[in-house]
Amino acid sequence: MGHITVLGYRRTGRAVVEHCLRSAVDAFVSEARPLPDAERAALTDLGVDFEDGGHTERCLAACDLLVLSPAVRPDQAIVAEARRRGIPVRSEIELAAERLGETAIVAVTGTNGKTTTVRLLEALFSVCPGPTTIAGNIGTPLIAVLDAAQASERVVVEVSSYQLALSASFRPRVGVLLNIAPDHIDYHGSFAAYAAAKGRLFCRQGEGDCAVVPHALRHVPPPEAGPRVVHLDEQPLPGPWERELAPHNAENLRAAVAACRALEPELDLERIPVDSLRDAISAPHRMEPVGAVDGVHVINDSKATNAASTCAALAGVTSPKVLLLGGRHKIEGYESLADTIPRSAVRHVVLFGEAAPFLDRLLEAAGVTRRTRCETLEKAIVAGLAAARPGDCLLLSPACASFDQFSDYEERGATFVELLRRRGMR
Repeated sequence: MGHITVLGYRRTGRAVVEHCLRSAVDAFVSEARPLPDAERAALTDLGVDFEDGGHTERCLAACDLLVLSPAVRPDQAIVAEARRRGIPVRSEIELAAERLGETAIVAVTGTNGKTTTVRLLEALFSVCPGPTTIAGNIGTPLIAVLDAAQASERVVVEVSSYQLALSASFRPRVGVLLNIAPDHIDYHGSFAAYAAAKGRLFCRQGEGDCAVVPHALRHVPPPEAGPRVVHLDEQPLPGPWERELAPHNAENLRAAVAACRALEPELDLERIPVDSLRDAISAPHRMEPVGAVDGVHVINDSKATNAASTCAALAGVTSPKVLLLGGRHKIEGYESLADTIPRSAVRHVVLFGEAAPFLDRLLEAAGVTRRTRCETLEKAIVAGLAAARPGDCLLLSPACASFDQFSDYEERGATFVELLRRRGMR
């Protein structure tokens, strides 16, 4: 494998470095931010050379392979220079998958619903022969669990558009594309480029592989010498689940059932523990009921980082609601949200964070008059509770990234819950 340079040193970058150390491969770390003293000391103790505070040509001096962490933009000058020198540029997911041999990979991507679908697949495969490893964007980089993955019957991986954009050889036995809506335009440059990155999930698939897609995206898998295509919309569900689930979660379960049956055709849904499916759907920060304040029910949907996800959240709550929107907006897709809000029993909209002025103008043009602008999430909560009535739902479904005020959606969701607990939420 030669000498690997890891561009970006957060969770995925650390996992790649640890893999290099286990494999006796030289590694060099290049991080754009100044590294904390503890991380600098740890790299020094491990004997790993590094640079921080910016990427320089030093990271390419002895580089045989450049591995990009997911959030590192591929249009950076240092990446272009690596390509000019003929240095291969790869993603962690591709590097890891090449080491799995014949182990069956089920890869799940889409704008929304990826984590829920992976958790549903974990529940479905629990009644099938042999162990299953879960990895990827759901929390653990695949390269960090290679030993377990190599010993498993199958591996289920949540894959992002960032990873797919860099992957030339990634070939899952089963590829699942749930949906495509505008997201990550700042990274990819356009919606077309973002959609093309998602479509790369199927670019190496061939005979014997399976592509699970909604009927509306049937054109995405390559038609010539491509995989068998299964339309997730046509996957029947047992009656109770059809009635019980919100539409977007019913679609997630259909996708999981189709993907599971591509590997295990005899899957019997009646053997799946009902509680395990409910647990998969009720993940933290995803339409999570967290309590009530003075008769106002509270839902934490901090994971809704784009407009399409918030539209799904609005469809899933039938009671009158006060909607908290804001963070760092993603440029496109918000017109559909502005159209949806007036038809969704939204009593009031509270806007907060960096995106508040942008969203305010958009909602004003859409005729949404009951709205308030705030600087912070804490002030938005105060305004939201003031606007709500007993029996209403206070819904945090921001439709934006969290990076203006928080490190990630999890920190935003945890802060939301803690602030409400201080206000007597039970």
